[in-house]
Amino acid sequence: MSSLSTELGNEGYQALAFMEARLTQAQKELLLEAVRITGLTLTDFVISSVTDVAKSIVQEREVMHLNPQDSAFFAEALLNQPEPSEKLRASVLRYQQLLDKKGE
Repeated sequence: MSSLSTELGNEGYQALAFMEARLTQAQKELLLEAVRITGLTLTDFVISSVTDVAKSIVQEREVMHLNPQDSAFFAEALLNQPEPSEKLRASVLRYQQLLDKKGE
C-alpha cells in the first residue's frame, strides 16, 4: 500500500495534529472501498480528499464573481485608467520619501 507522505518525500513525517471523525457504517465502507481502489492508506486518502475540498472552498471564496455589467466596468477601468490626481501624486512622493529615510 502506497503512502501519501512517502510520495511527497516526507519519510520522516510526524503528525502535528490529530482529528477524529464519527461515521456511519455505510460511510466507513465507502471510504474503505475507495482506499482499496486507490492503494492509499485510509489516513492518506482522507487527508488528501479533505485537503482538496478545503483548497477548492478557499479558492472559491477568493475568486471574484462579476455579472456581465460589472465585468465590463472592471475591464474598462483597467484598460482606460485615469491620470493620477495631484493628491495621489503627493501621497506617492511622501511614501517614497519615507522609504528613502528607512533605507538610510
